[in-house]
Amino acid sequence: MMLMHELDKIIAQYFVVIPVLSIGVLWLLRPRADKVKLAIMVVLGAAIAYVMVKVSGHFFYHDRPFVYKHVQPWFSHGADNGFPSDHTTYSTLLAACAWPFNRVLGALLFAVAIAIGTSRVLAFVHSPLDIVGGVVFGIVAGAIAYPLSGCLTRLMLGSKKKTT
Repeated sequence: MMLMHELDKIIAQYFVVIPVLSIGVLWLLRPRADKVKLAIMVVLGAAIAYVMVKVSGHFFYHDRPFVYKHVQPWFSHGADNGFPSDHTTYSTLLAACAWPFNRVLGALLFAVAIAIGTSRVLAFVHSPLDIVGGVVFGIVAGAIAYPLSGCLTRLMLGSKKKTT
């Protein structure tokens, strides 16, 4: 039980590094046009997700489970708004950014994002609603950023050819 508890803490707090490093490796392995598009997609997606998270926080406040259940979280965390989970939002966004370039990697990163979210629920720092919100925000931000990144890539590279 103690091993599972420690493993869950590691996943909840540190597995967010996996999508970040994976996007970096994916970027390194792509041709120039894809590198530009992927970089633009990640930056635009992160900006869109950030705005979505901040705006939602002004309209919806959701206490963290350790606050309303009166339990100790598995690691130190502030008692602020839990909706949506930032870790899940940005991990899901990176999975959505990887998806158009490498479906296998994208699917694996979606699984990592779900594992991160699940671990944060088990650690009492988020509720399932916070995780679902993070997944939705990450996917929506990626879906908005994808076509915009294609347009901006064509403008930047001066190509009339459609990039994928």
